[in-house]
Amino acid sequence: FGLWFCCIQYCSLLQGCMAVHPDCCVIVAEGGPKAVKKMRKLLCQRIKWTGGDLLDSDNEDDQDDEGVADAGPKEFKLIWEGNVAQPAFDRFRFEDAQTQASARLFFTRRNVEHYWDMALAARDEILKAESTGGL
Repeated sequence: FGLWFCCIQYCSLLQGCMAVHPDCCVIVAEGGPKAVKKMRKLLCQRIKWTGGDLLDSDNEDDQDDEGVADAGPKEFKLIWEGNVAQPAFDRFRFEDAQTQASARLFFTRRNVEHYWDMALAARDEILKAESTGGL
């Protein structure tokens, strides 16, 4: 619960979104330099993306694998970082996108569909590198 509390706390200081799609998750963080730095540190350093669960668990016997689908390799990649002239979001929101079209539409409504395009291109690069054996 501590990880999610930190995430929610940082999201309250930021504008942006977290768009969750079965193949790809996109996090857009807009805000002041201090809040963005804290979110970047949380995503890049504090969360363990590979090597099992995102949250460490001392007692693995209590976990049952029933109903837990293997989502494949979990990897975080910072795609772009910089300043924008006008923020695209007025608050932080979570979007559940079941299809790529619905995810693209979510970003298109805010005139930032290039965020979704960059995320898909990065995902394709990661999958291509894994299939060729080099990352």
